[in-house]
Amino acid sequence: MTKEADRHVFRLGEAVPQFDENGNSLHQHFSAASGAQMAAGIVYFRDSEMHWKLWYNELIMCHAVEEKFEIVMDGVAHELKAGDMISIPMGKSVIYRSKGKTTAFYAVTPSNWDRYAP
Repeated sequence: MTKEADRHVFRLGEAVPQFDENGNSLHQHFSAASGAQMAAGIVYFRDSEMHWKLWYNELIMCHAVEEKFEIVMDGVAHELKAGDMISIPMGKSVIYRSKGKTTAFYAVTPSNWDRYAP
């Protein structure tokens, strides 16, 4: 049984990637449902190119980059290496692009961001 205090602890080793057909695997661990003020978790990209328009604010921090990972925003490709962070404001259209596997931490606001999906 999970102890009350354990609800606030996430261990990276607990996430088991289950890649979709686009090479992405999202693992949200904190959200409005758990009482968090922001949603956060781990995302894996594997040989992926995902075009996306954000209806929320997002911060991404790369944990591990196997070959190459970049986020294209406003026509500029931002290559991210392990330890690098990028802030993406609400309303931006971006491309998440990976060669090989990338593991990243993400945090988004509002914490119930998925509720506002277009």
